[in-house]
Formats: sequence, C-alpha cells, structure tokens
Amino acid sequence: MNVELNPHLKSLSDKAVLSLEDESKCYKKKFIYDQIVYLFQNVIWSQNYSWGFKHFANSLMNSQQIDLGVEFFGDGVPCEILDTNQSQCQKGKLVAKLVLEFIPDEPESPLDEIRRDMDKYNS
Repeated sequence: MNVELNPHLKSLSDKAVLSLEDESKCYKKKFIYDQIVYLFQNVIWSQNYSWGFKHFANSLMNSQQIDLGVEFFGDGVPCEILDTNQSQCQKGKLVAKLVLEFIPDEPESPLDEIRRDMDKYNS
C-alpha cells in the first residue's frame, strides 16, 4: 500500500504538529501518517469489500490513538499546522483521498526477444 502525501505535507518535518478541529486533538505528522498506513495495511484489506471508509474512520477513532471523523474522507477536517520552520500556524483542512490508477503495460519491443536470446547465449 502506497500512501502519498501532497507537496505541502511532504515539505513539513515529521515533527510538525497538526491541531485538528477544536484544537483539543494534536498529533505529529508522522504519527498520523503511520496510523493511516497501519490501518490501510492491516485492517481495510482484511475486511470484506463492503466495509467502507466509515468503518475505517471508526477504526481510527476506536484505536484511541487518533481521533478523526468520517469527514476526514469527505470535505476534510479543520486543521492548523505548526512546523519547526514556520513562525505561525497555517490553517486549512486535512483530507484523505483514495486514488484509483490504471497503469498500462508497456508494449514489448520486437528487439526484446533478440535481447533475451543474447542474454541466454552470453550466460
């Protein structure tokens, strides 16, 4: 499972602090990232396909390690970020998105068979 961060989150240090919603929930960027990766790798795929993001968000909350509502996967949750290289908090929203990609196979070159034959001959 590959969990990517957008350029803004990538530019933050792992020690950047994210204050969520009413400022009663503060987490380090790395902690949030690690929790999401863990749950995607160990929880979502062990369930049936109808399990859904609502249950994923509930698993985040039930882990008692991180408290994000289902809004996290929709419009996002209000968030303020403070990083060591910033002098003040930056306000915005923290949003999780699932991206489905199609990666086409590379067509085989007519020379590939000749290269394989040459490799067999040389080895």
